[in-house]
Amino acid sequence: MSEVIDYEIKLGFTGYLTPHDVREELRLLADSTSTRKAFAEIVGISPQYLCDILSGKRMPGKKVLAFLKLKQSIVYTEVK
Repeated sequence: MSEVIDYEIKLGFTGYLTPHDVREELRLLADSTSTRKAFAEIVGISPQYLCDILSGKRMPGKKVLAFLKLKQSIVYTEVK
């Protein structure tokens, strides 16, 4: 039986999240379930892939971003 996760991501004042922010949101959600393995099953990914994302070894893919209701964008800003 999978757990139901109800969450809302708090975006910063810019409306963007850094890769670190995404990992932290994912970590909070994973820690709110009974086990990280159970959370990985809910998302539809392997526990090892979840571990790699949380440790910063891999970036979250489309499945994880879709679960978080996010999309990846590249943003360029002016250097002053």
